[in-house]
Amino acid sequence: MARVIVSNDVPTRFAALIHDALERDTLVALSGGSTILALLDALGPSLPRTGTIAQVDERLVEPGSPEANWTHLGPVLTGRGPALLPMVDADALTPADLATLATEDPATVPKLADRLAARYGAQLESRPTWGLVHLGIGADGHTASLFPGSPGLDASGLVTPNHDPSGHNRHWRLSLTRDALARFETQVIVALGASKATIVAAALGGADLPVVHVTRDDTIWLLDSAAASALDPSIVSHDG
Repeated sequence: MARVIVSNDVPTRFAALIHDALERDTLVALSGGSTILALLDALGPSLPRTGTIAQVDERLVEPGSPEANWTHLGPVLTGRGPALLPMVDADALTPADLATLATEDPATVPKLADRLAARYGAQLESRPTWGLVHLGIGADGHTASLFPGSPGLDASGLVTPNHDPSGHNRHWRLSLTRDALARFETQVIVALGASKATIVAAALGGADLPVVHVTRDDTIWLLDSAAASALDPSIVSHDG
C-alpha cells in the first residue's frame, strides 16, 4: 500500500530524501513542472559530490526556452555537487536539430525525438544504481508528461517520445517509461496545495489515471495538508 506522508515542511522533507539518495551515489531523476521549483531552494547551497541528477521528462523545444524544464532546473543545480544529465543536451545538437526544435516541424520532430530518446536511454543504462525518482501529478492525473491516452504509457525501453493526444498540452516530449520508473528504488510523488486535493484522492482511490498505471504499491506520496484534505485520515501519516 502506498505510503502517504503529510508534512508541515514538504521541501525540507523532500530535500532529505534527495540528499540521502545522492550520498549513496545513486541516480536521482527529477520531474519538471511548478512543484519542483518550490522544492529546490530547500536543497541548500551544496549537495553531495556523488550521484547523478537526471530528468524524468522534457519538452522538445529550443535549449534555453522558458518552456524547457532544464531551463529552470539546470541553473539551480549546476556546480552544486552531483553530475547532471539533461535530457536535451545543447552541446549534442546539430544545426539541423536546433532548427527542428525552433520550428517544431512535424516532419522532423518525431525522428529527432526517437534519436534523443535512444541516446538518453543509453546514458541512463550506464548508471548502475537507480535511487530515487520524483514525480508530480497533474489535474488530469498525468505524471512524467504521460497524459491520459498518451502513446508513451505503453512504450517499451527506458525513454520514449511522447505527446498529449488531447492537444491540451503543447510540444512533443521525452518521458521515462513505466519500465524506467519501476527501476528506481524509491518513487516519490509530491503534491502541494488545495488544487491537487481532488486528483490526489482519486489516484489513491485507484482511479484509471496515468499516475496510477506507472507507480507502485510502495510509492511515497509526500503532501502538504491542503493536498491531503480530501483523503481518508486513516491512510495518512503525519511528519511534523
